[in-house]
Amino acid sequence: MAHIRSAKTVVKWTQYDMDAYHIEFQRQNATDFFNAPALPQPTIDEEVLTANSYADAGQQNNSELLAYMSFAMSASDRHKPSAFTNLTRALLPALRYNHGVVFVFPRARTNLSICGEEKRAQVDICIVDDTFNNFALLVEQDKYYNPRAPKPLPRLVAHAIAAFQMQNASRVQSGLDPMEQKMIPGIIMAGTLPTFVKIPITTALAECVCSGEYPTFPTVVHGYTPEIPTPVPQSEAMRPLDNRRVIFQCFEAFGHFID
Repeated sequence: MAHIRSAKTVVKWTQYDMDAYHIEFQRQNATDFFNAPALPQPTIDEEVLTANSYADAGQQNNSELLAYMSFAMSASDRHKPSAFTNLTRALLPALRYNHGVVFVFPRARTNLSICGEEKRAQVDICIVDDTFNNFALLVEQDKYYNPRAPKPLPRLVAHAIAAFQMQNASRVQSGLDPMEQKMIPGIIMAGTLPTFVKIPITTALAECVCSGEYPTFPTVVHGYTPEIPTPVPQSEAMRPLDNRRVIFQCFEAFGHFID
């Protein structure tokens, strides 16, 4: 291939690197992405879906979640990263995504083996088990407000490859057979509008990245962004209540891919 592959850090991954490792991105409709004929009803507390502001919530945990949501929708560019972190850390447990012995962890470090080198990286938010080997979910912030910021999808895919490499290395050290493949779910948060992503990682892809070779077969990453009924800026996607319900229906459906 014409692409020259180098030992890039995860934060520097771009569409160029996706192409260099034969990784394609395809958007799907809700039915195909969630593999369900219709979106399920949210199981999150109804108050989160019907309260216009945190002041209208009667339960403390709901009030806190809505306050983080409000901050994420109104924060200045300077405060958007912390607003994203606060909202995501409150949102994932409210969705019961962190079931079992797992933690919602910000800035978790991973190692990406690429072109014969080890590159350190930090995923924005993840759900990880107590051994720090099994990453159940990866979340990246879309810094859409900064035109010079790298795009989140290549970073998310690189983090998924790193997580797969780390888990397989741990399995081998423990005397277990390495995994041949794993689907790692991810979310890209642009303000309060999520894009849900399914990233299938195989041993073949992970080894090609490690050695800097072009894979024979493509890796197809699928994504879905909720179709919100009330058009608003993505930073304020959760403000209209009809939008909020649709978004949380999508969160509910996506939860079935997290283990």
